[in-house]
Amino acid sequence: MTIVNIVLLVTLLSCNNATEYPWVIRSDKIIKPVDDSSITLALNESTLSEHGAEFTLQNEGRCDFKYGNEYYLQVYTRRKWHEIEIKWDWTLELYTISPSERKLISFDWQRMYGSLPNGQYRIIYRGWWEDNYDPFFIACEFSIEDNQSETKTG
Repeated sequence: MTIVNIVLLVTLLSCNNATEYPWVIRSDKIIKPVDDSSITLALNESTLSEHGAEFTLQNEGRCDFKYGNEYYLQVYTRRKWHEIEIKWDWTLELYTISPSERKLISFDWQRMYGSLPNGQYRIIYRGWWEDNYDPFFIACEFSIEDNQSETKTG
C-alpha cells in the first residue's frame, strides 16, 4: 500500500465516522420499543421545537398503565437508530393512567440534550402494566428540519 493510498484510506474513515451531532451516539446497546397498540404516545405537532414538545399518552388497555419521568431520545442516522449518550439522574415519581384515559406529557429535552439539530428522532418512554411489572418502552418518531417539524406517530 502506498503512502497516498494510506492517506486516502484514513481520510475516508475519518469522514465516515465524522460526528454529525453534538453528542456521542452508539448503536451497540439500543433500547427497542415494543409495538403495543393498547398504549400509545403521540406528538402534539404544534408544540414540537428543537427544545421540547408535548405528547399525549393514551391507554386503550384493560388495566392501569404506570410510568415515571424516565425517557430517552434516539437519532436515526447511517440507516439505523442510535442511542444519544447522556448522564442524567431520574427522579422516582410514579404516575398512573387508567384504561380509556389520555394524559398530556411535556418534555423539555433542552436541559439534557441541548437544542436538537436537524434530524430524525424518536422519544423512548418507559412504563409497565399494573398486572405485569416487567417494564417496556414505547416510542414516537419525529423530525426536526430547519425549525419546521414533522411527525410519525406510533
